[in-house]
Amino acid sequence: MNKVTTKEIDLIIIKEIIQNNFKKIFRFVGVVFIFAIAYCLIATPIFTASVIINPPKLSDSGSGLSSILGGTMSIIGVTGSAMLKTDQDMSMAILKTREVQDQLIAKFNLIKYYKAKNIENARDILSKKTDIKSDMKTGFLTIAVNDSSPQLACKIANYYTVALGNLISRIGFDQAANRRKFFQEQAEIAKHQLLIAQNNLTNFAKEHGVTGGLQTNIITGISTQLQAQLAASQSQLRTMQSYTTQNNPDYIRLKEQISSLKLQILEMNGVGDNIEDNSIPSNLAPELSEKYKGLIIEFTFREEVYKIILRQYEVSRLDEVSDSKPLSIQVIDNAVIPLHKSAPKRLLIIIISIILSLVFASLYYIFMNYSKYSNKN
Repeated sequence: MNKVTTKEIDLIIIKEIIQNNFKKIFRFVGVVFIFAIAYCLIATPIFTASVIINPPKLSDSGSGLSSILGGTMSIIGVTGSAMLKTDQDMSMAILKTREVQDQLIAKFNLIKYYKAKNIENARDILSKKTDIKSDMKTGFLTIAVNDSSPQLACKIANYYTVALGNLISRIGFDQAANRRKFFQEQAEIAKHQLLIAQNNLTNFAKEHGVTGGLQTNIITGISTQLQAQLAASQSQLRTMQSYTTQNNPDYIRLKEQISSLKLQILEMNGVGDNIEDNSIPSNLAPELSEKYKGLIIEFTFREEVYKIILRQYEVSRLDEVSDSKPLSIQVIDNAVIPLHKSAPKRLLIIIISIILSLVFASLYYIFMNYSKYSNKN
């Protein structure tokens, strides 16, 4: 007789235990099977509605929205915004913000529908019912909403696109409103300074008998225009520092413009003051001529600053009106009312229940009887 190994004896014991307790194991599996069937019959059916969108170009360097949103994410409920690189990343982050969720909760009265204790509880439930995925190949986003009501799931999924556009527009509108307010204030200051310079020049002309009117005496020089543009740009840069980051494309562009203006002014040194000699009356004493020339340059400078800021103010007003309109999100495939439930998956639940109950019952009887059978053998 060949010698039987320990491993073979173990397998023989296990087989014997399972054979002797087969009916008990089968009964246990049967009970679990019945419970699984009952659960599948009484479980609330869940329907899934999905909408596919092409995310807006938030990371486009020309739009500047990337920097604006980057500095706003922590306020509206997203952390780690510095890690957001692509349009999909930023759009997914925005879709998960409190403000977007609150729009949906208010629109469909989800606190009452979910029987939530408060708005935070409603946000948690909505988050669990929403699945947002990105397709790396196409760059599209899929927003899937699960609910026992197929109609509501469809409505919520489609409204996510509206809420996304509303929030992005609101952020852009706030930025445009800040620019408009800044240029409005600067225009008022520039106008006041222009009036002072004009009064000084007018009073000097009356006091010393200068004739010919301001239009014939004031020659706008290139250097004066550059200095005016530089002053306006520097003032705008200081204000931008209060509401944006140094990574904002507009901020970087403005710094480059200031550097360019400074270089041009330096290159023009020694060319002359760009005020024609015939614009200074010959009957004035030398010191008065210099003072008169200085008043003309000051007036010209203030006038140019005012014109530049006024143009920027008008542009900012148009931007504010444009940004006040909700951003239209490009929808690739609208959500439709689902006809078939997505959960519970009855067949999968039954199969898993049978497998798990069979494994659990077998292990239980093996563990409980192994010592007894091994001693007997």
